[in-house]
Amino acid sequence: MLDKFISFAKDLYFLSKLSGEQIPIGKTELEQALFKATSSENYNLPLEKLYEIAERTSSYHDCDVILSHIWDRLKLDSMEWRKIFKALQLLEIIMKVGDPQCFSSIKGNIYKIKSFQSFTTSAGTGKSSGIREKAKNICELLEDPDRLEEEREKTREVRNKLSGGSYSSGMRNTNNRGKIRRDKQ
Repeated sequence: MLDKFISFAKDLYFLSKLSGEQIPIGKTELEQALFKATSSENYNLPLEKLYEIAERTSSYHDCDVILSHIWDRLKLDSMEWRKIFKALQLLEIIMKVGDPQCFSSIKGNIYKIKSFQSFTTSAGTGKSSGIREKAKNICELLEDPDRLEEEREKTREVRNKLSGGSYSSGMRNTNNRGKIRRDKQ
């Protein structure tokens, strides 16, 4: 039994060294998904996985977990530019797909997002400009509710086309009481 545990621990150590990231052990499925979505890996999660995270904002608890993770990622050093970019990318997707209940929390933290409009890193100008553009776009969406609603509708239409009609503006979600509800069309 002890040999199996030691072997398991060595495998985890090897995998963490291989990926350069600490593997989140003892975390919920959502926390693991957030970790993967905002990792420093050179690849992104599939868009559908990011949409699934965004749709979990219909639960107050999950919304709090998701936004707390994003705010923590935005506190990182500029050398962690990839994690910052991915956190901003997830935040933008949340605004386009997620539950509107989380917008007030995002608006309350707009100053954190605005600070990235002048972001610089020694990793290269392309990295910095991508983060600056993402932050600018998020702030514009937050400050213009009509544009935000247009973007949300465009995203619903694209998802509907790509999925062959299985997504609609009436996506099924559960509210914080566990009941199924329909989003407004």
